[in-house]
Amino acid sequence: MSQISGLDGNPALQLAPDYLLADIATARAKCEHVYRAKRNPEFYLMFGEVSYRVTALESINDTVFTLRQTHEPRPASELRIGDKVLGALLQENLRGLVLVCGERAVGKTSTAASVFVERIKVYGGLGLAVEDPPEMKLEGPQGKGYVLQVWADPQKGGYPEQMRRGMRSGAESIFLGEIRDGITASEACRAGIDGHLVMSTGHGGSPVEGLERIHALASTHERNAAQLLADGVALVVWQTLDTVVIEGLHKKRPQTRMLRVKGNSSVQSKIREGKFAALQQELDQQSNAAAWTTAAKK
Repeated sequence: MSQISGLDGNPALQLAPDYLLADIATARAKCEHVYRAKRNPEFYLMFGEVSYRVTALESINDTVFTLRQTHEPRPASELRIGDKVLGALLQENLRGLVLVCGERAVGKTSTAASVFVERIKVYGGLGLAVEDPPEMKLEGPQGKGYVLQVWADPQKGGYPEQMRRGMRSGAESIFLGEIRDGITASEACRAGIDGHLVMSTGHGGSPVEGLERIHALASTHERNAAQLLADGVALVVWQTLDTVVIEGLHKKRPQTRMLRVKGNSSVQSKIREGKFAALQQELDQQSNAAAWTTAAKK
């Protein structure tokens, strides 16, 4: 049995119509081949000229493949993350690790990728996008610059190996779909120290929690992880989705908070000393002083 959503604009799952069954059978055969070869439950698949992110699930009866079509990032001007936060993310001289964190399914990757592409369009240069597997269409000419997109295949070294290659490629800007391990966390901070802009995502209930998680990961690989974070991180943006009522309809709108790290000696000192709890006060002071807390425009 095959089901499909989005057919004729209908978001609900429904049985696939007969005219699609042959294509679905071909796509399933390709999925089975890749899954058997890699034994990785998540992978990237091209079918015709359309790319998909595939997830394999072992149900009690069969192997089920879910395919999600990749898409292009929305223009940065449509992110609704607030003018001050967006302005900070688009500063021409921004360098270091920029972490967009939050809970699951709040648009972290969409925000990070949109800002990454916008910077390439405006400022030019070579950008490298690394994901496992790719979720959006990023590769190709982007305004004044160009983006190369690679899959951080775990069987080929994953994020750490692609990160190292990116450092040697001449890419000024790097987009990492997610920081998942200590090596990648350390290398991302080092790239920031060396003058690269690295944009990535992570989990956390606040900017401070997001930073703590990166520190915990880096600590598994780096003895002096706190020093590395203090010197390598530029900004931490936390994003969530709030429900607002617009013309009688309930809609989701992003809300953000941002912690400036680079250039703020007080914040950097607390990170070096491992005093992450004290960063909440710094966050509140930054929010009050510069109105970094932003609610989306309705």
